[in-house]
This record gives sequence, C-alpha cells and structure tokens, in this order.
Amino acid sequence: MKRIIYNAIAVAAFAVFVIVLIMNNILYATTPVVSEEGSFAYKYATRHNIPTGELPDTMKDALDWRYETFEYNSTSDGLMLTKYNGISDKLIVPNSINNEKVKGIEETLFDNPDIKSIYLSDQIEISNVKPKDTILFISSSDSRIENLKSEGWKVETYDDSESPNFNLGTIPFEYNETESSVNLTLYTGEEDILVVPSHIDGKPVTDVSFSMLNRFSLVVLPGTLTSISGTLAKTIYTPLFAIELCFTVIAFILSMIVLNVKRPKLQEADEVVLTGPQVVITELYLVAQIVFATVTIKQGSMNPTVAFIVSSVLLLLEVVFVCLAGTGRSRVKKMDQQIKESTEFMDNLKLSTADLASGITNSQVRKAVAEVVDEIQYSSPVSKDSVKPIEEKIKDNVSKLKEAINNGNDSEIIELSKEIVKAVKERNHIIKG
Repeated sequence: MKRIIYNAIAVAAFAVFVIVLIMNNILYATTPVVSEEGSFAYKYATRHNIPTGELPDTMKDALDWRYETFEYNSTSDGLMLTKYNGISDKLIVPNSINNEKVKGIEETLFDNPDIKSIYLSDQIEISNVKPKDTILFISSSDSRIENLKSEGWKVETYDDSESPNFNLGTIPFEYNETESSVNLTLYTGEEDILVVPSHIDGKPVTDVSFSMLNRFSLVVLPGTLTSISGTLAKTIYTPLFAIELCFTVIAFILSMIVLNVKRPKLQEADEVVLTGPQVVITELYLVAQIVFATVTIKQGSMNPTVAFIVSSVLLLLEVVFVCLAGTGRSRVKKMDQQIKESTEFMDNLKLSTADLASGITNSQVRKAVAEVVDEIQYSSPVSKDSVKPIEEKIKDNVSKLKEAINNGNDSEIIELSKEIVKAVKERNHIIKG
C-alpha cells in the first residue's frame, strides 16, 4: 500500500511539473506587441496570438521613430554636422549623436538635394550659412523662428501634436540596407522596450531578422514592416520542446523503475551500500535532465540537434554508471557467496559438533570428545580445494563418532576422536601454510 501511495504522489508531482513546464513555456513564448491596426505587424501578431501592449505616455510617437546618419566634425563645444547620408526630404536634426552634443549645421549639409525641410531644436546653431530657397526650417520657438526669418530663411512652426523626437541620434541596431529598404539584423541597445524604427536615412524598415523573444517587455513594430524573419513568438510544439519533454519523461520512467525495483532492497542494511548508488545515480540523472530541459525550453535559443545530443549524453551516462554500480554490486554479492561457500563446511561442522560431549558420563571419553569439539570450534573457518579430501574424511569420521557415542562404544569413540583431531590439525596446517 505504501508503494502505491508513493508512486501516486511521484506521478502526480511529475504531472504538475509537466503542466508548469508547458505553462511557463507559453508565458515565455510571446512578447507583447504594439503595432498599427491593419498593418503587416498587426496581422502577424493576431495570427500568432501575440498579446498587445500599451505604449507609455512618453513614447506615443514610437510607431514612427526615424533615425538618420550624418558625417560631422568634432569641436570642443560639440559636433558640427557636415553631411546627411540619407534620402529623407523632411529631416529631424538630433540633439546628440553617440552621446556627443550636436552644436550646429555647416553649409555643406545642404548639398544633399533630397532635403526639403528640417526640424530644429533650440540648441542647433545655423551660422555663416547662406539661406537656401529650397530649405524650410520648422521650429516651435517663436524667438528662433524670428531669428531665422531675419536671416532670410523660410520658416514654419509646429505644434505639440507633431512633437518631433530630437533624441534619435544614436542608432541601437546593426542593419543591412538596399536602395529602397532596411533590414535590422541585431539590437545593440539595452532598453527594456524595443522600438523598431519606421525609417533609417529615409528608407523604410521592412524586416527584423533578430530574435525578439524573451528579451523585452514590449516590442513596438512600425507599419513599414513587410516581413518578420526574427523570432517573436513560439508555440510549445517546437522540436526543442518535444525533444526535452520526451527525454524528461524517459528520465522519470527510469527513475520509477529503479526505485520500485531497488527500493524494497534498501530495507536491508547491507543493501543500502550495494543498491544505494544505483538509486542515487538515477535520481541525480532525473534532476539533471529536469534542470536542463527547463532552462533550455525557457531560453528557446538552443539548436534542437545540440539539445538532443546533450540529453542523449546524459541518458548514456546514467545507463553506464548504473550498469557499473550494478556490476560492483554483483561482484560484492559474488564475493559474499564465495565466502559463504568457503566457510559452509566448517560452519556446519561446528554447529553439528557443538554438543557432542554433553551426554557422555565417562570422563576419559568426554575429555577425548571435548578435544574434538574444541579443535573444530577454533579451526580456520575458510576451506580450500586442497583440503577437500581431508574435510570429507573428517565429515565421515564425525558421522562415525556420533554413531559410536549413540552406541556407547567407548574405545571406538576415543580412537575416532584422535583421528578427527589429527585430521583437523592437518587441515589447519595446510590452510595456514
């Protein structure tokens, strides 16, 4: 009954573990997404059952973040932008690039024919630059607007609903670009919220090819995306999950088999040393497989083939060590049996002759028989093949001695006792020699 209860508890505990493993994998299999309704990213999230998140109030413009790249000269007061590398016709000049303050714009920047309008913050200087009829500056500062107008520039104001982001000077991505699009290949930033830009240098970002799973609390995807080749969602039915779940079930089954077969033997004191290692090895394997499976499934980044090889190695090691422990147990058992067999003759002889002299009244005869008993009781307990003939002779003479005692034949008792003592001494001499 106890074994049934134990097995039921073990199976229930393992079932709970599997359920928790699946639930945890579901929880870690998706990352909340913010995207434009109707866009490719929105449909992708809907199709893959990815939950939607909500943007913080400070990031309401995150669906259309645009990064630009520049060439510049460094001065003691900051960076002077000398060239714009992109194709945007509406340019936002950042306040800093790679954590260095942008001081102003040099005239060569306007050589890019694609630039039609420029958003400026109050800190950006434009000095010693001839006004361009093709350029429109956009600012929210009335004083800045008046100054630019006085210098001959075309100027407009923007309201708070536009709110250009002047903090996008450092691009936290590695990417590949073509003449018409950009593919993000790696995120190099450290933010908890990933904002995928809509444009880099005026080119739309159309694909994200790095994994976004288990790295961010929220992912913002622009409407410019036309594909997502990176990992954003995973179901539990991946090869990695299936492999590790199967190996974990195998580990549990092996554990239950070993425990049910070996556990009863552990009730015996000598079996704790002999059988214990096999039980311990099996349980350690189960723990190792559970830990490896849990970590691997949670991370979701390991190649399924590598996971299969690692789990196979763990299983192989378990089998090898259990077999080695079993071999050691067999050897010990074999040695015990050999020892038992080697002492069996003398053990039986001592037991059968212990009370030979108890019923004899004649003192001389009792003394002779007592000498036989003492000689046998203190003889070497281990037998050898070389003394087998002598032991057979001793056995026969002991049988004759018992018969002589029963018949009361004193002379025969004394004679047989002398022969037995002589034979026992000869046996002991051979064994010790």
